[in-house]
Amino acid sequence: MNSAEQKEYEHATPSEDQIEETIQMVSRKLQHPITNRDENIGLKNGYREAIKILAGNIRSYDKIDLMLEAGLPLSIAVMAVDYLNGECSQKALLAVEPAR
Repeated sequence: MNSAEQKEYEHATPSEDQIEETIQMVSRKLQHPITNRDENIGLKNGYREAIKILAGNIRSYDKIDLMLEAGLPLSIAVMAVDYLNGECSQKALLAVEPAR
């Protein structure tokens, strides 16, 4: 990996303003009518947990709700923790799309 690729790969720990912006973006995603379809319940649950993680500044996987189902919801929650730890970009966290 060259230095340009390394810089692209690295993510900085988000500031409080960036975290707040991310919470707002996730909230808007949850309010979209497509997200309320039955087939998107996993996405919705994952992003609800992501908001709790972001708002609570939870930086450890063992603090993720144990009742969260495996698969998509858990993956989104893990990405939220990774985002706070600077290991996942905002873009990646928000990239999960609902079924259409």
